[in-house]
Amino acid sequence: MPWFTFKPIWTPLNWLGIKLYKNITEDSLWLKVGNSKRKPLFARQVKKSEGTDQEPFN
Repeated sequence: MPWFTFKPIWTPLNWLGIKLYKNITEDSLWLKVGNSKRKPLFARQVKKSEGTDQEPFN
């Protein structure tokens, strides 16, 4: 299971229960609405590297 380090970003949306988090290690943004799990805001597609038979995530 991956380990992420998040830093909360304050926005006026926090008053409505919509929170933004920044992943410090990858500089990606994550969104959390209410009590739901954090989800990536802009999902990046991982390119398939040559020489591997694994499919890319997402």
